[in-house]
Formats: sequence, C-alpha cells, structure tokens
Amino acid sequence: MLNIILDWYKFREIIQKRVALIDADLAEHLDTQLFDCLATLEHLCLMSGGHLRILMQLIQRAIDWTDRLPITAQSVQIAIEETRETYLNTIQANQWTLLAQVCRSGSADNDPQCLRLLLNRCLLEYRYYDEQGKLQRWHNVHPLIEDLPAFQRAMTQNTFPQP
Repeated sequence: MLNIILDWYKFREIIQKRVALIDADLAEHLDTQLFDCLATLEHLCLMSGGHLRILMQLIQRAIDWTDRLPITAQSVQIAIEETRETYLNTIQANQWTLLAQVCRSGSADNDPQCLRLLLNRCLLEYRYYDEQGKLQRWHNVHPLIEDLPAFQRAMTQNTFPQP
C-alpha cells in the first residue's frame, strides 16, 4: 500500500460513536461483533484514504454484502472492488502517468488535469502542521487506485513528463 499517513484509530472512534447511537454494546466490540476482526476494520479505514464520506460509503457497501453481522473481510473486499471500479471509470487514459508522477513526487500542480483528479478524489491532498507551526501539504493517489493494473504499469515507467 502507498505510504499514507492515516490515523485509522480516529476513524475507528468515529464508527464507534455512530454505532453507539444505535447499540452501545456493539460499539464497544467493533472488532468482534460489527467486524469479523480488527484487520478487517483497519483495512476498510485505510482504503478510505482518510476521507470520511468514502469510509461511510465503503461501510454501507460492505453491509449490503452482509447477511448478518459481523461484517466479513470478504464483504469489505467486495465493497472495495465496487468502489475501485467507480474510480477506474473516472480516470482517462492519459491521466495514469500523471497519477504515477504525483505518487512518486508527493506533489500535484495547480493545473487543470491535477485539479480534475483532485475534484474526483483520484488524487488526495493531505495537510498537517510541522514543528514550526507551518502548514504543509502533500498529495497522493487514492489507495483504491494503487492496485489497478493501469496505475501499476504507469508506476513502472521510468520517465514522467511534467503535467
């Protein structure tokens, strides 16, 4: 998986708080009663790319593939594959090289191609404050894109034209 800084435990807390509104006991046992194991929950959170709306969509899709709790790794994987397919359909053939370039450099230019990829969340922008309190930004492809064959091919290319 791409080097994404994501405190997935925060997402776990968010899920816990939402589930607690319905069932406090279920919220206390997310990794055994709501999900089949902690690894399934972690994988789901990481594949969201740190985007809360995508996390909730992934959970909903996983529930759609679940007859009864707990949500299994297989249901989560189907939800991931369905969502991945949506991303695949939004990426134009000439954008794979740009995605690979951003993945390698950690930065995206403010040009129309990059902006389009940011708007459809194929590229994600992460922000944090450094030790001096200065805002830092970095970019990466959405984790759902990283396993797509076209992206993998673009990553193996040696040259990247400037966007």
